Amino acid sequence: MKDNTTLNGKSTQGDDILFHFLTRVCDQHLDKLEKHLPVFIKDVVEAKVFTAKSYQFGLSRFLQAINDLAMDAPRIPQIFAEHILIPLVNNKRVELKDLVWWTEEEAKDEYTMVDAFYKIGALLIKEKLNAKVTVADARAQFEASVGAVFKQFKTKLDETAINNILNDLADINVSKDSDIVKILDLVQ
Repeated sequence: MKDNTTLNGKSTQGDDILFHFLTRVCDQHLDKLEKHLPVFIKDVVEAKVFTAKSYQFGLSRFLQAINDLAMDAPRIPQIFAEHILIPLVNNKRVELKDLVWWTEEEAKDEYTMVDAFYKIGALLIKEKLNAKVTVADARAQFEASVGAVFKQFKTKLDETAINNILNDLADINVSKDSDIVKILDLVQ
């Protein structure tokens, strides 16, 4: 499938369209977004609008912006995980291991925020556990797909950051003593 179009005389790839769509809809009313986004994503998946590479690159670019977006709209990571990322993973349109969660510069910067990533990670695990996957299997799947990148994220955390993340996870009904928090390696 050819996955590009022309916009203002320039070739536009599917990942550009997906990234710009996602960043623009984050400026909208989140209640309307939560209502209509699942139907839209379902229709996009069924119509095979984007290639796997477009999903990979578009979602990677969005992930790299999500911590900044979450500062103004804290529900964005949850909406992204529940209504975009998880459905695309479940429909085998994207593999978590193929996503680039942050840039090389962000990896080197000691002050890079990773809070939104942990909320997304928690929701990914929660979805597995809700699907009746065992805790051991959920841990193995999480570690196989994104474990290495979350180990890098953990290097950015101090005790205050961990407490902030644990408080954020309470907003999505993930308690501090849950298996999800243990899989995320936030507590011992």
